[in-house]
Amino acid sequence: MTLTLDLFNYDLPADLIAHTPAKPADTSRLMLVNRQTQTISHYKFHQLDRLIPPNSLFVFNITKVRPVRLITAKPSGGKLEILITDFNPHRQTFTAWVKPGLKNIASIHLGPHRQIQAKLTSINQKDHYFKITAGRLTYQFLNQHGRTPLPPYIKPSAPEKTLRHWYQSVFAKTGFSIAAPTASLHFTKRLLKKLSNRGHQFAYLQLDVGLGTFAPVKSRDISKHTMHAETYSLSPKTADLLNQAKAKKQPIIAVGTTVARTLESAFNPRQGFQPASQASTNLFIYPPRKLKAFDILITNFHLPKSTLLMLVSAFTSWPNTSQRFTCFSANLIGQAYQQAIKQKYRFFSFGDAMIIV
Repeated sequence: MTLTLDLFNYDLPADLIAHTPAKPADTSRLMLVNRQTQTISHYKFHQLDRLIPPNSLFVFNITKVRPVRLITAKPSGGKLEILITDFNPHRQTFTAWVKPGLKNIASIHLGPHRQIQAKLTSINQKDHYFKITAGRLTYQFLNQHGRTPLPPYIKPSAPEKTLRHWYQSVFAKTGFSIAAPTASLHFTKRLLKKLSNRGHQFAYLQLDVGLGTFAPVKSRDISKHTMHAETYSLSPKTADLLNQAKAKKQPIIAVGTTVARTLESAFNPRQGFQPASQASTNLFIYPPRKLKAFDILITNFHLPKSTLLMLVSAFTSWPNTSQRFTCFSANLIGQAYQQAIKQKYRFFSFGDAMIIV
């Protein structure tokens, strides 16, 4: 069966898109999707401890969202928006999305006082994708002049300082991401303490969220889609915790699709989880793919036709369950989304969550 892009579509009322997070974050709604019983039920996120097996191992992504959205002017004077998609302060050349696109190679200036001169070289003009050469671009400059790279469907009315707080998990530590691992945004310090007191364990990895996570699928046949590579790291300590969990049949909970993709990339059925100080993955998960590295997934509600929607469709269909995938709407996960719409769940990055067991 050829899986076409339209099989992963659904209609969402615009008023269900969340433009602000729940306050506190762990008071968001939480849908429980049980793959074995094919049932759906409803809770609050702070009730998470009631829904998971004893002695579970949570795996979190500690990547940090950087303020990589820069607003400047074209040489002609029009507004230009730049989203830096990868950054290494030791290099002078970076990649970026530029809106609107530029027809010719251009030299522009960055910063309120035009203090950095940058050269733009087209990589893929159709997709507004460019190289930027700017030798003085630093983390300090981004922190001072950049803006939080919120998805375009979010229309917040909060100051930049507040947005940076909202769009960062409580355990964000290092790395360079252009989007948050949004399942992590529901966790608060009080919830983490509660889970720890109940005997659950925590492990940490890092996948820097880039184009691979949110770039749209444009090919009608989804198998023709190529994921952009994203960098991840998995420490020996985390690999040991994961391998011990596998050996003891301890439930492994992937907190978010970025964690799920990293775990599947780092797991070898014969050798277990392999540590990596720096590796890359372009793993594209869609039905019917057997997922072997984790047992439970916590995730948000995702955009229609997105690779993230395809991942959760794989996790809730054969060979991971008895239900074969035919289309999103007929699958258990599609039924869950329809219930969420009827019950006015809040969708996407600042929205509610689900746990799939």
